[in-house]
Amino acid sequence: MATSSDISLFSPDRRVEVRCTWAGTPATQTFTWQVWFAGHLMVAPSSLGLFPGWGVASVVRSRRGHFALLSDVDNAVWLDHRNEMVVRLREQAAPQRRLDLIFWCCDHGAAVRMRVPRQRGVFALPAAGAGVNYRFPVGTAGWLPVAGGGFRPVPLALAPMCETPLTLQYPHGKLACLLTAGGAPLTLRAAGDGWAVDTALLTPKRPYLSPWQVVLLADAPRDLLAQSSWLPTLAPCPRADVPVCEAVANCTLPFVRYALWPANRPGAPTAAPDVTPAHRLAVALLAGGGESGWDETRVLRGAIGAFLVLARRSGQVWQVGGITGAEGRVLTVRLEEILNGVPWEDAPPYGTYTLEIVRDPLPGEAAADGVVRETFHGVDLWDKPRLELLPKGGFLLRLEPEAAAGRSDAARGLVESGLCS
Repeated sequence: MATSSDISLFSPDRRVEVRCTWAGTPATQTFTWQVWFAGHLMVAPSSLGLFPGWGVASVVRSRRGHFALLSDVDNAVWLDHRNEMVVRLREQAAPQRRLDLIFWCCDHGAAVRMRVPRQRGVFALPAAGAGVNYRFPVGTAGWLPVAGGGFRPVPLALAPMCETPLTLQYPHGKLACLLTAGGAPLTLRAAGDGWAVDTALLTPKRPYLSPWQVVLLADAPRDLLAQSSWLPTLAPCPRADVPVCEAVANCTLPFVRYALWPANRPGAPTAAPDVTPAHRLAVALLAGGGESGWDETRVLRGAIGAFLVLARRSGQVWQVGGITGAEGRVLTVRLEEILNGVPWEDAPPYGTYTLEIVRDPLPGEAAADGVVRETFHGVDLWDKPRLELLPKGGFLLRLEPEAAAGRSDAARGLVESGLCS
C-alpha cells in the first residue's frame, strides 16, 4: 500500500491543480480532493467518501489527447488538453475489493468520478457515496434563485440548499461552475461547513460508475461560457425561477442555468416583459437559430445579468448577436477578434466582407418593424462596429466574404457614420 497522504495533478498549463488527500486511521479512512486555479483555492478539501479499512494501492498518471467527452448524453462537457490521475484503492481485509478514484485536470477545469473495476467474486458495492460533500472558501457566493423570481449571488453560508449547475463567484474575482456531466441536477444541502450530496454517486448495477463531477474554472464570465456544453444549442429554460425582467433573464440564465428564457414563450414574466425587436432576433441566434448548422461558436464577452455577445460561423459566414439587460450600453465589436483566427482556406483573413447590421433605432430614427437595417461593403478585419444599445435591446451582425479586395467607399462610410472606429 502507498504511504503518501497528499498527491497532486496539474493541468498542462499548470494553472489548475487537483490535490487528493487521505487521512485518518484504517478504521476511519477518508479521502478528499481540492481544486486550485491560478493560485486561488476554488474547492476546499471536500470528501469523496468514507472508506474504513481501505488504503491506496497505487497512483497512475497519464496525459490524454486534446479533447474528451465526459458523457455521451445531453449536458455533456468537453475537457481539452487534460492530464489524468487514477488513485487505486484496495480493501485491506478480505475480500480485498478494489475501487478507483479518477481525476481529470485540464487548463480550464477539473473532474472526478468513482469506478469499481471488474474483479472476481465481488458482487457488492463498497460503502461509497456516504459522506460525499463539497466545501468552498469563506466568502464564496452562489448564483441562486431568490424569492420573487430571479437569480442573485447569495453567500453560501446563508443558503440552505443548492442545485447543480451551480455558478460560483469568489471574493478573489474568479468564477467556477459545478456540473454533473450527463446526469440529472445534483442537489446539495447545507451540512456542517460544507454541502452534502443527497444521493450515493455510484450506479446500482454494473458497470459501477459515478457520473463525472465537473468544476469549470474561469477568470471572467465570458470564459465560463466558452468552456460549457451549451454552445451548440442554447436550450430554453424549463424552470420558473427566472428574473422578472425577460431581458435580464436572457442575460443571466446562460451563466447560471446554461439556458435561455424563450422570447415567445407563453406565460412569460409579466412585470416587465418588453424587449426590443432586435433583442428577440439576437436571442434566436443565441439559441442556435439562423443557419442550417454551425461550424464554430465563440463567446466574445458578457457579464452576468448585464449583457452577452456571441458569434457563430456557418461556412464562411459569421453572425454575431448581442443582448442587454435592464440597462443600455455601448458595445464595440472588434471584427479582428472574430476573423483573425479563421483558416485561410475557409475565409481569407485579409479579404473584405459585406457587413449587415440589424440594431435598435436611436431616438428620432425611422425603423421598419422596430429595427434599423444597414449594409456596408468592403469591411475588413480591422473595423470595429460601435453599437449603441437600448435597455433590453440587442443587435445582429452578419459578415460574408467579398470577392473584391480593399476598402470601398461604403466601408469608409461606416467609419464616417460613427458606427465604426
